[in-house]
Amino acid sequence: MKRARENFLCSIVIILFCAGCAAVETPRAQNTIAPTPTLAQKNTRGAVIAFTATATPRATQTITTTFTPTQRATRTSTLTRTFTPTRRPTRRPQPTATVTPIPPLLPAFTPAFPEGWFHTVNFVPASVAPGQPYWRLVSATFCDVPPPGQKEKTCPDYPGDILDTTVYVAVLDENGACVENPPLFHEINTGERFPLTPHTQTYPWTSCATDYEWSMFGESNDFWLDGLPSDRIGGLLLNSPQLNWAEPRAHVRYFLIFQRATR
Repeated sequence: MKRARENFLCSIVIILFCAGCAAVETPRAQNTIAPTPTLAQKNTRGAVIAFTATATPRATQTITTTFTPTQRATRTSTLTRTFTPTRRPTRRPQPTATVTPIPPLLPAFTPAFPEGWFHTVNFVPASVAPGQPYWRLVSATFCDVPPPGQKEKTCPDYPGDILDTTVYVAVLDENGACVENPPLFHEINTGERFPLTPHTQTYPWTSCATDYEWSMFGESNDFWLDGLPSDRIGGLLLNSPQLNWAEPRAHVRYFLIFQRATR
């Protein structure tokens, strides 16, 4: 019994000794990293142990980095393109079509032109293409003065007498019928234009019953038609190749027939 009591007491002493050992806690190593200077910490059994944490300052290392700007080399780029010409096949020149001008259709001159006419008379054909309609001078007759010693008029089948100084103009259509109110132009050498007087009379020199007349008084006269390209005859005046008169005072006559035609 006594032995058991001693063992019990020994157990209690051991327990109390262990508790004291646990109460006295060995201080932890100083924290050289934590920046907090004072820290209260409880142990697992409620004992409060106060300690002062001394922070060992770290060595401050200042790193100075000096940047030296690197100057980039200026790159000058010269681009040289070399073209190699491609030889094209030689193209043969195409032959140029040669347009042969169509000679103008001359009127039936009586007498022959220009030999039997005074040198002031001129004929200008219309500039037309094939298939183009125009006014064509189909006939031109000049009646000079009678030869010396002859009193009969020239051109006996034509109107007018030996003293006549008239230009007679007839205008026909494609079928030979008389054109009423034709666009006939008459201009004298001063640039003035005068209408011709229409006369209705049957003449053997034309199938048209109406012609247009102008009595000359020494001026030069040109005749053509408007509305279409037209032949033009000009320089008609009172001069005589028969008498070789340069002065416009010969009693001569002219007969002109224009017709609408297609080239």
